[in-house]
Amino acid sequence: MGGPDVDRCGRRVRTGPPRRPAPRRSGGRAPREADRLLGVPAEWKIRKPSRGRVRPPRIKGPRPECREPPGTLRGPPVAAIRAGSRRAGHRSRRLRQGHRGPRARDGGLAGRRFLQHDSGRRADLSSLFLPHVPGIRRASDPVARVRGGALMRLVRFSAAGSNPRLGAVVGPWNRWEWVVDLAAADPEIPGDTVAFIDACPGLKGATWERAVGVLAEAGRFGTEAPAWALRPPDVRLHPPIIPRLLRDFLAFRAHVARTRSAAWTSIPPEWDLLPAYYNGNHLNIVGTGDAIPPMRFETFEGGSPKIIQSSKMDYEAEIGFVLGQGGRDIPAARAAEHLFGVTIFNDFSARDIQMAAGKIGMGPAPGKDWANALGPCIVTRDEFGELRDQSVVVRVNNEERLRDRYRTMVFENPWVPPGARALWSFPEMVECLSRIQPIQAGEVWGSGTIPGGCELERGDRARYLKPGDRVEIEIEGIGILANSIGPAA
Repeated sequence: MGGPDVDRCGRRVRTGPPRRPAPRRSGGRAPREADRLLGVPAEWKIRKPSRGRVRPPRIKGPRPECREPPGTLRGPPVAAIRAGSRRAGHRSRRLRQGHRGPRARDGGLAGRRFLQHDSGRRADLSSLFLPHVPGIRRASDPVARVRGGALMRLVRFSAAGSNPRLGAVVGPWNRWEWVVDLAAADPEIPGDTVAFIDACPGLKGATWERAVGVLAEAGRFGTEAPAWALRPPDVRLHPPIIPRLLRDFLAFRAHVARTRSAAWTSIPPEWDLLPAYYNGNHLNIVGTGDAIPPMRFETFEGGSPKIIQSSKMDYEAEIGFVLGQGGRDIPAARAAEHLFGVTIFNDFSARDIQMAAGKIGMGPAPGKDWANALGPCIVTRDEFGELRDQSVVVRVNNEERLRDRYRTMVFENPWVPPGARALWSFPEMVECLSRIQPIQAGEVWGSGTIPGGCELERGDRARYLKPGDRVEIEIEGIGILANSIGPAA
C-alpha cells in the first residue's frame, strides 16, 4: 500500500489500491468473513440500530387495572370497525352533496315515522325520511307551533303540599320557564295523565284543543302570570304518569351483544325472531329527584332467613314509549298513530338477584321489581318527532359514564354486524304484541337499555351503584331524570 501524497492544492491524498468498501448496515447481507468470525448464519441480515430512546423490555405478567373511557365500545373485530367507518364516510359525502331525502308533493321534506326502518338491515340516512303519518303534525309546521301542537310536554307536579296534578311545561326542553296547571286554567281538562290521554285519542279532540289553547296563552306570559302558572323551582315533580301497565323490551342488539360478551356467551338466535319483553311493576314508580332505597332481598340459605343487601345495583338508560290508543292486530304502518309520547325510563336492576332468579326460569323478578323511574316529563310525539341523532348522557356522581349520539350507539355500533338487525322498532313491537293480546292507552313500554347505558355491559370493569350515589340520565329533547340511592338501612 502506497504512502500519502500531496495534490496540487496542498491537500494530502492516499495513493495506491482503493480501500475495501465498508459493509452496508441497513438491511444488507453481512460479509462472509463477518459471518465466519461472529458465527452469524448466512441467511441473517444486519439491521440498522434504532435511534433515540431505547424501549424497555416487555415484562410478562398481569396488566395494571385501567378504566375504559365513558361510552367506550371494546371487543369487536377490526373489520367491523373499518366497515362502519366506510359507511360513515358515505353518509358524510351525501350530506356534503346536499342529500336531504325524498321531497314531499308540496316541495318540502316529507314527514318521518317514529323509529321506523326496514327490518333486517341498518337504517340508512335517506330511509329515515319516510312518508308522513296521517294525524301527526310536523314540528316544522308553523301553524302547529303557533297553536302549541309542537310544544306539549306534560308533567305531574305538586305545590305547597297539594296532591299531584297534571301540568304542562312552557319553554325549551333544557330551560323551563313556566309549569302550567291545566285543570286550574280550564276545569274541563282532566287532572290525571291517564284520563287526559283517554280524552285525547290521536292527539285530537276537544280536550286536546283546550290544552293547546292554554299553552298558547301561557306562551305570551312575561314576568307576571296568573295563579295557575308557576315557576319550576316552586313545584315538586312526580312521575309524569302512573301507567296502566309497564312492559320492558330488549330492543337493541348492541346491548345484548355486550352483556352476553361480558358473560362469555353469544346472542341467542331467538332474539331475531320476536321482540322479547317482561311485565314490570307499574305501581312501583318514582319520579325525578326521588331517592330509592337500596335493594335488599331475603334468602333461606341453610334453612334460616337472611337479609342481604345487593352488591350489584345497576342503572339502565331507556326510552319510555307512552301509548295513546289501544287496539288489536295493529299493522306496523299505523303503529305511530297509537303513540302518545316518550319519556326517560330508568329500569333500576339488582344484577346479583336478577341472575340468581333467572336460573329458576320464571323471569328476572325480583331483581327488576326493585324500582322504576320515569320522567321528568312526557314529550308528545308531534314535538319529539323521531329518534335520530339525539344526545344521550349518563352521569353518576357528576362523572360521565356515557356521552354519545343515538344513531352512533344503535346503527353505527361496531357490535352490530353489517346486515344484521340493529333493533326492534316501536312499530314492530306494536304489530307483534297486538296480535297476541289487546294493548291499552296509558301503557308504558321500555325500549330496553340503550347501548352503553348500564354497568353490566362493562363486565369486570363495572362500577355498580352504592348507597348515596346519584344517577342522571339526560336525553336531548326530553330532559334530565335524576335519582339517588338512599342510605343503607
